[in-house]
Order: sequence, then structure tokens, then C-alpha cells
Amino acid sequence: MSYIDDLNLDYEIIWKTKFFEDKMLSRKELETLKLALEYGYFENPKRIKLKELARILDVSEATVSILIRKALKKVVERISAKTYSEA
Repeated sequence: MSYIDDLNLDYEIIWKTKFFEDKMLSRKELETLKLALEYGYFENPKRIKLKELARILDVSEATVSILIRKALKKVVERISAKTYSEA
């Protein structure tokens, strides 16, 4: 959480999980999301493009795109299931 705290953003923790321990994300998906976040892929405007992430990860742009989309889909599905099951 220290990274988020360093950004001085208001946030509320609504759910915690260990994405890798419960095998929700593959090792490559987790690595890709972490790098994308670290290098500013999710910022607006983006601080890094898919092409640059692909070079860092030594994979194609298509592979990075697929890894990010698959990982985000899993995360959103998990959050949605958890949120709606508690409602």
C-alpha cells in the first residue's frame, strides 16, 4: 500500500486478496500488470506504450495486450462477484 500512500490519493479498501496465492492471475499476468502500473500504462496520458512494455517483457505487443486484458477481466470479475455477493 505504500505506493498508493505515496501518491497522496484518497482511497478506501473494499476487498483484499492475494492475487497470486489463490492462482487468480498467472505469474506472467501479474508481472505484466505490475510493470504496466509501475511504468504508467494506466495513467492518462500513458507514460509507456504497449510497444515499450513488450520490449521490456520480451514479448509481442499483442501478447502484452492479451495479458493485460485477461488479467483485468479476472480482477474485475472477482471484484464484481465479491461486491454483488455482499449486497
